[in-house]
Amino acid sequence: MEKLKKNWKRLGLFGVLGVAILALSVVAGTELLSQDDEEVSLDAVPAAVKATILEEADGAEVKEVEKEVEDGKVVYEADIVVDGQEVEVKVAEDGTLLSREIDDEDEEGDVDDDEDEDDEDDEDEVEVSLDEVPAVVKATILKEANGAEIKEIEKEVEDGKVVYEAEFEVDGQEVEVEVAEDGTLLSREIDDEDEVGDVDDDEDEDNEDEVEVSLDEVPAAVKATILKEANGAEVEEVEKEVEDGKVVYEAEFMVDGQEVEIEVAEDGTLLSREIDNEDEEGDDAEDGGADDDN
Repeated sequence: MEKLKKNWKRLGLFGVLGVAILALSVVAGTELLSQDDEEVSLDAVPAAVKATILEEADGAEVKEVEKEVEDGKVVYEADIVVDGQEVEVKVAEDGTLLSREIDDEDEEGDVDDDEDEDDEDDEDEVEVSLDEVPAVVKATILKEANGAEIKEIEKEVEDGKVVYEAEFEVDGQEVEVEVAEDGTLLSREIDDEDEVGDVDDDEDEDNEDEVEVSLDEVPAAVKATILKEANGAEVEEVEKEVEDGKVVYEAEFMVDGQEVEIEVAEDGTLLSREIDNEDEEGDDAEDGGADDDN
């Protein structure tokens, strides 16, 4: 009987010790998790981060700034109030704007998962004015608009890089240009309302209308536009195509080591200009390789 009592006492002691160790582990884990969140003053953040926060605040009071570590990288979160709405911006250590979220109290309630995903996609899109974009971006947009009124400009983050999208109307057609932060024109697209209609689903039928031609075989207005866009670069290929019953010409050439493809209407109007960035293709290939490995 005495031995049984001693055994029960030992078991009770071990149980108490186990509970104490578990409690200490929880406390220690909580402290470790909270180490990555540190409230800091605006003057304590890097200059590039401070500049971005002040630019986004646009004169509004910065209520709080937190320094955090996400995936091994330092980021800064700032809370500001703009027009009565709480705005949270997240900025990388080099000053890059990672996200901007507006907390609209009127929209409290249940939200579908699909809507949540849409909100995440829109986090990096910020509408800005022409005077708020970098000088080189403004110059490119004004050059492309050629006197037309700029309807809208959005600042976006694509693959970690800041780009600007501007919309304006030229000769009754809506034009959208995409410009890199250094002023490089990435793309130019014309939304031709006359082309709205039924489109053949069979791509093979569309390809039947593609004919490779020489630069001297295209109309003079088309040739002039292609040479202007190439700006001295060698035109590698020109194709004559029929899209929705209209003749268009596609030309390819290299500029600064990047492949550029333009689409020109029969009257010489530039319909689109796209730059094929080989670095992005490399990244895609690496991602594909990683997926294959998995």
